[in-house]
Amino acid sequence: MAADDTSFVAGFLAASGLFWIGGGVLWLSACARRLARLRLRLVGVPARGEVIGMIVSCDASGAVRNAPRVRYFASAGPPVVTRAYGYRPHQSVATGAQVRLWYDPLRPERILVSRFDLKLRDWLELVGALAVLAVGFAMEFAALTMR
Repeated sequence: MAADDTSFVAGFLAASGLFWIGGGVLWLSACARRLARLRLRLVGVPARGEVIGMIVSCDASGAVRNAPRVRYFASAGPPVVTRAYGYRPHQSVATGAQVRLWYDPLRPERILVSRFDLKLRDWLELVGALAVLAVGFAMEFAALTMR
């Protein structure tokens, strides 16, 4: 390959790598709320709780969304009554059901309810964003090592 061809390919890889890295960073920032839930799952304390009711919310368009209200016992202190992280358009856990959850020991009112807050989609989005970042960094590395 001629020197001009190599410099063109290296420049193209560098520009494409920056584009992929930027896309990965934007995707990660768009998933920031879900990533906060994943952090709670990874570093939170596991516990079992009981769904004691539902909190119903209605937006301006009339769409009804609900979140389970959960009572659980933290490692120390009285029972904690709080609600799940987000709202869903359908009721995925029944009142009276025993649920698995994770809580933040510093703020026990912040919980992540299994089968409600944590979806397979969240893990797939995290893996996808990290894959996009990895492709971008690989392109940048390839551009830097070309002669």
